[in-house]
Amino acid sequence: MYTGQRLFLISFSIAIVLAEIQFLAVRLPLQVKHPEFQGQPSPPNAVWPHPQQMTVSKDLLYIRPHDLKIDSNIRSCDIIAKAIQRYEPIFFPPKLVMNSPPSSANNILQSLTLNIPANSQCEKYIQQNSNESYTLTISRQTATVEATTVWGLLRGLETFSQLIYIDQQNYVRSH
Repeated sequence: MYTGQRLFLISFSIAIVLAEIQFLAVRLPLQVKHPEFQGQPSPPNAVWPHPQQMTVSKDLLYIRPHDLKIDSNIRSCDIIAKAIQRYEPIFFPPKLVMNSPPSSANNILQSLTLNIPANSQCEKYIQQNSNESYTLTISRQTATVEATTVWGLLRGLETFSQLIYIDQQNYVRSH
């Protein structure tokens, strides 16, 4: 037979990996045991990455938990539909008790609209030269993200999520 020779068996493993970016953590202040390690919280309107241009108003808006309507003219795009599903629990963490705005408040943000031009496509993959620019406009009752691609809409949605915060009275606010 095979005396003095070794038979090597080489095995190959092929793995197919399907990945999806998932929400990892609720944006809450970290609790530390030693006060000397406690950092300073960022101001409510600190977004990252920092936009090329940003105009900040001193006006604050309330957001009624779970009543913010999020819509898009490209909602049939799987990337946008999944992004909206991912961001809803980021806007309103499910395990956090939040108060509804005072009944006398007239500065309640009611909708967020994501728009791209009608002739734009739902690109499945981002390219090196993809346009990720966007314009986010927040007025008294509506917020709008305008972009030329779905990738710009995603960046605008992320920026909007960073502008939402919960104040000391557990009201959900936006700058």
